[in-house]
Parts: sequence; C-alpha cells; structure tokens
Amino acid sequence: MKTRLINAVFFLGLYLAFLSWYDGWGMDPFTAEEIDTL
Repeated sequence: MKTRLINAVFFLGLYLAFLSWYDGWGMDPFTAEEIDTL
C-alpha cells in the first residue's frame, strides 16, 4: 500500500509539473540554446 501511495504522489507531481510547463506558469519550454548552457 505504501508503494502505491508513493507512486501516486510521484505521478501526481509529474502530472502537475507537466501541466505547469504546458500552461506556461512562469516556466518556458527550453530552447536548444538554453539546454546547451545548462
């Protein structure tokens, strides 16, 4: 049960991170130039 809870929290966080990126909540998608400078 604990493993399922951890998985649920992980996927929920991943989903929210994707939504925030997709909707542009202050997080612009990386351009090729920005990736090169990381």
